[in-house]
Amino acid sequence: MRIAIAAIATIATLSLAGIASADTVRGEYTGSYSRDINITRSGDTRDVRTVQFDWVRSDIAGPGVDPYIPSAFDSYCIELTQTVAPGTKYNFEVLSPIAGGLSTFQETMLERLWASFFPVIDSGLESASFQACVWEIIYDADSMDIASDDFIVNPPSGGVPALAQGWLDAVNDVGYAGPTQNLVVLHNSEIQDQITSVPAPATAALAMLGLGAVARRRRSRA
Repeated sequence: MRIAIAAIATIATLSLAGIASADTVRGEYTGSYSRDINITRSGDTRDVRTVQFDWVRSDIAGPGVDPYIPSAFDSYCIELTQTVAPGTKYNFEVLSPIAGGLSTFQETMLERLWASFFPVIDSGLESASFQACVWEIIYDADSMDIASDDFIVNPPSGGVPALAQGWLDAVNDVGYAGPTQNLVVLHNSEIQDQITSVPAPATAALAMLGLGAVARRRRSRA
């Protein structure tokens, strides 16, 4: 048993050599597909702005800098309690979804959602619906009902509730046989966290790095 554990540890060490330092990304964004929707979160009803975040990296390759996320990439937010501003450079830690505080179910739903519907986004309606799905998965995954419980998108919201619910039903179907997309969490304790896509090897490496880490606070904040 000790030999097996040692062998696994050696393999993990070799697998992580060269990626262990790939832990941050720095960049600034412009927003596209901007649209307001009306939501209720834990009894608080308000309008919120949804956008697709279009980032351009401003870091330089080297130790401590993530090598997997492209120089230009898109993201969606997973945190309603903080904000980010366009034209401002931000630093993020790059974490696997589990190390970033998400459950296995949330990770699976987000990976299906991104793979199935991110490629079709070409309007404010689709982008807002995608963001609404992300928030539903983050804040109300036990329900997956956009019209009830802890997170609600209130009608009419430009048709977002109906489209978002259709997408949620698709990715939550027990017979789902569609694609999945590897995702990472971009975390900064002072600003709004994001999710974005990465190639498969990057996610696997980050997942290994996240083993033993205590999942930080997540999503129960009002």
